[in-house]
Amino acid sequence: MSQIKEPVPLKLLKNFSKKYKHIFDAIDTVRAKKGKEPGFDWNDACYIPIGTIMNLMYEKYSNEMVLNASVLAALAAWQKTKGIYRFDETLIEEMLDMDSSDMKIPTEVLLRLPQWCLYIETPFYKINGVQMDGFFVHIEHDVNKGDVELRFIRATNNHLYPLVMHIGDWTIEEGVQRAFAKAKENALTHTNMDVFQVLKDLGEVIDDEIKMTKQLVSLVLYLCSDSADYTRDKPIMPAPIKTKMGLHLPSAEKAKIWDVGVRTGSIIRLSRQQSGSGETYAETGRSVRPHVRKAHWHGYWTGPRAEDKKQDRKYSVKWIPPVFVKADTGELPAVIRKIKK
Repeated sequence: MSQIKEPVPLKLLKNFSKKYKHIFDAIDTVRAKKGKEPGFDWNDACYIPIGTIMNLMYEKYSNEMVLNASVLAALAAWQKTKGIYRFDETLIEEMLDMDSSDMKIPTEVLLRLPQWCLYIETPFYKINGVQMDGFFVHIEHDVNKGDVELRFIRATNNHLYPLVMHIGDWTIEEGVQRAFAKAKENALTHTNMDVFQVLKDLGEVIDDEIKMTKQLVSLVLYLCSDSADYTRDKPIMPAPIKTKMGLHLPSAEKAKIWDVGVRTGSIIRLSRQQSGSGETYAETGRSVRPHVRKAHWHGYWTGPRAEDKKQDRKYSVKWIPPVFVKADTGELPAVIRKIKK
């Protein structure tokens, strides 16, 4: 009988817990001070800033690379919910085919990740010819410079690859370029030649990184959208519990898998079948070519319109799946099914 393969994020959590003993307890202790002590406050969408973890590491692990602090930030946030997201294969194909080259994403949308850190499986991706299992995604807040970032940690064959995008009033491409510019600026303050080599290597593949970021952001944005399609209850942030020592935010006991877009994927497959039917319509007698209106993002504001209440308005995004359109008769009619009581 074959053994069930352990999910990659759980394996990484175990490995880093063993390598950095008690580091997650130390992170939780610092996290508990958020908003209560001077110097311990940051954006609520960020579980723990990477800089805060680096300060902890300098005390105990003096020569560790920045990447390890970045991974620890993702794992510390992920272990609170241990959510693993699996997208419908057809839905992924449609989303990766979308053109988001000039897409601007309001910061507040991405700050509404359903959980502090998500792990999204990616059976469709390869890095350097090797299958990419998936990626962590979480919000980072550089408290010193005020930058808010969308951080990715991609997992491939026991290797981890970071990817960073600054979020704000600009396109995805510019967000990645801003992150590269900041990395270069930070590297100039170091004498470690490995840092320069890494930047050189990254600079050579920036176009590929931008392309991948656009695609990964589409998956993340879908989970932040009002139209996200889950087969079970929607994911939520965990709530702290009362203990004798005060409020405590426990880690999730086990991983929870969320199947995403199963219903939407079925609709897309049906639409594809119908679009290729080449039907002949009785009212004209002509054989026409039906077509599919491509999937796209739709953004809209909700809330009061009054000038003095603009802060209460909320920007939402909705993913509109492809729609099968018949040239003569318009879109497919709605189907009404009677439900037995």
